[in-house]
Amino acid sequence: MSLMSLYQEMSDEDKASLGKGSSKINVSGCHLVTVGSLMVIDDSRVKAEFKNASGQTAEWVGFLTSKDPSKQEAVTSRVMGVIKQLCIAAGLSMEKVLAKSTIGSVTYKSGSVPTEEYPLLKGKKLYITTTTELEADQKDANKVWLHQVIDPYKFFDTKKRNGLEISSEADEGTTMEAADAEAKTKVEISWQSRSNAACVAKLAQMQSGVVTDTAAGSTDEIADDDI
Repeated sequence: MSLMSLYQEMSDEDKASLGKGSSKINVSGCHLVTVGSLMVIDDSRVKAEFKNASGQTAEWVGFLTSKDPSKQEAVTSRVMGVIKQLCIAAGLSMEKVLAKSTIGSVTYKSGSVPTEEYPLLKGKKLYITTTTELEADQKDANKVWLHQVIDPYKFFDTKKRNGLEISSEADEGTTMEAADAEAKTKVEISWQSRSNAACVAKLAQMQSGVVTDTAAGSTDEIADDDI
């Protein structure tokens, strides 16, 4: 079979990705990153964006609303707790960060929505921890995407200290190495894809060996904000 024939059989999506490196962090573990932004979007969710030295990105999204009114307080507390840990790892108090904000907007395929950004975090360095998540393709039930998700409870400062080590003024962290090793072996299916047979099969396949790299799947094709 000729190379042209192989090329012609590829989907437009796969053709477009040829020769491109991933724009998102695609290896699990702990990563030294710079905060790109922290903002509230459309009064419904908080998004934090990060970038490593190679220019690869990662983001965390926390939702501020719940369909169940009885869970609203817990939802809000969880998001605020994550933001506080992020601020601590960045060397700032949460109160100081939230006291200064700028109003703006972002535009998605569905239109423009309002934002409130907290600029004091921008440019701060810290370590994030990412793990591998499997997600079914929205159009092809037999196709599985691998991407990295941020563990919102494992932020570390530039001295590799977690929140407790920072509060105790430890000279350097002693727990990040273990967190990195654990993250490299953790693989889960996203909640919306747990009943997908292809994801279940892929998870079983990956758990049979040691998972250290998710580059076999694309992290660029799934973006919640573009839906």
